[in-house]
Amino acid sequence: EDYHIYPDMAAYHSISVTLRQAGLIKELLH
Repeated sequence: EDYHIYPDMAAYHSISVTLRQAGLIKELLH
């Protein structure tokens, strides 16, 4: 049952990192 939790956590982590980087880029462009 634990196995299908980890891919979700990895996806969530990569999405949050991407959004954070996008936010930083947006700050730099402004």
